Amino acid sequence: GMPPPPPGMGPAKTSYADKYPFKPSVQMKKFYWKPVRQHELSETVWEKTDFTSVQYLEPIELEKLFGAKKKAEAEKKETKEDENPYQNMIDLKRSNNIGIMLKHFKMAPSAIRKAIIEMDESVLTPEKISQLYRNAPTPEETELLSFFTGDPKELGKSEQFLLQLVSIPDITERLELLNFRSVFDDESADLVHHYNTVITGVEQVLNSNLLPRVCELILAVGNLMNYSQWKAPTLGFKVDFLTKVSDTRCTDNSLNMVHYLTGLVSDKQPELLQLADELSMLGNASRIPVAKLNADVSKMNNTMSQIKRLLKKDAENPEMTRFKEVLLSFSLHAKRELEVIGDLKNKLQDLSNQFLRFYPFAASLPIEESLGVISEFVLIFMKCHNDNEQEQANREMKERMAKKRQERVEAQALKKKQRASRPKKGLMDGAMATIRGGGMKTFRAKRGQPMNQSLEEFALAMEQEAANTPVIADDPLLEQAKNSPQPEPEPEPEPEQVQCTEELPTQVQMPVFEEQDSAALLEDMLANDELDL
Repeated sequence: GMPPPPPGMGPAKTSYADKYPFKPSVQMKKFYWKPVRQHELSETVWEKTDFTSVQYLEPIELEKLFGAKKKAEAEKKETKEDENPYQNMIDLKRSNNIGIMLKHFKMAPSAIRKAIIEMDESVLTPEKISQLYRNAPTPEETELLSFFTGDPKELGKSEQFLLQLVSIPDITERLELLNFRSVFDDESADLVHHYNTVITGVEQVLNSNLLPRVCELILAVGNLMNYSQWKAPTLGFKVDFLTKVSDTRCTDNSLNMVHYLTGLVSDKQPELLQLADELSMLGNASRIPVAKLNADVSKMNNTMSQIKRLLKKDAENPEMTRFKEVLLSFSLHAKRELEVIGDLKNKLQDLSNQFLRFYPFAASLPIEESLGVISEFVLIFMKCHNDNEQEQANREMKERMAKKRQERVEAQALKKKQRASRPKKGLMDGAMATIRGGGMKTFRAKRGQPMNQSLEEFALAMEQEAANTPVIADDPLLEQAKNSPQPEPEPEPEPEQVQCTEELPTQVQMPVFEEQDSAALLEDMLANDELDL
């Protein structure tokens, strides 16, 4: 209970030189192992070992290979090395970690010690308290440094820091409590949130109107599936089975039982499809490990007991007055928060018991895993419903596409029929219509007629067409007026009719055309796939 003697005072050092069978003549590289203490040797491999019995070592070879410094330099500093057995007491990695932490503090180790005793919160921020706690002296370091009698300045910076800390009574426990105090508000808020989430999930299941009806439907289908004249129907099933309902597939494997059930309720009881909305918090609740929450609460209560013990121990220590005041104030605040958390913990326990009684499981499961079974079933239920809706949408789309294709085929057939019933017109009819109307028409060769008609045959056909047209005789009065001697304006010369006397080449191929509207022509070409787009 008494604090260790201040640095520089204490019992005389004990020499262990005679315990070593070999003594190096140079400074050697170190093994940074963690020693097993005397009281820990029992029933270990080291209980019956004796390193002094190893007589085949080669000290000279070891010094040559693993000597840290030259022999001459070692002889000069041999006395100094003997006076500082603590300088390399910690391994390199730990020494580096402490050095990095000291750079963040930007303070001497003695100033850090003073800040801890006086609870200077301008120095002891939550981040720095966490760093101090992670680098607190171990029990072995505390035991070794408690009897240090040399000059602290001869130690490394990391060892000086540890030396300052071990001079504070129960330093490791104090740093643990300070760290607990710095994170308590955040951790307690998380506990309250997580407890409330699980409580809400359990209450949603207990208050659900739809889940019992879905279970009832599954029971009815199951009894039909399991019918036996010599076996009484099942009156209920363990809720674990919910996640196995989808394992039953139809004969052709195209869908499972939950696909059938969701299709059935979609037609007959569509309100059951609101099951996921009614159990909206179930997924979050099933992912929170309640056992860990309870363990965290127990750990907090144990830490509060530690605070009480430390406050009693510091009651007569005037150096720790400020430390005691801060911890006392915090303990009152933490007690109130832990009472709220304790009430939530008890409420969840009561609701969990109700839930497990109302929905019996085949095996005893933690409450979050029990909620997870129902949550998984709800996900399967809604997924199968979505599958059904997607399948229905695909089926309707295929039907619409087939109907549109049929309508196009029927429309094309009707257009062909209408064109076939339309009277055909010859080339001269189209040409005369073009001359009379002053416009241009689109012509194309008649279907079914050869495309090898020569220009001579074409001209002969035109002459035959003209011969069949009645000729109007000249008016006698007009002939008499033309022969009279009276001057009159020079009449416009009539165009001479030039008769083709040369024989036209017979190799030129001229198609026979029929008159057709441009729009009608385009429709025909589209209908018969003659237009290459």
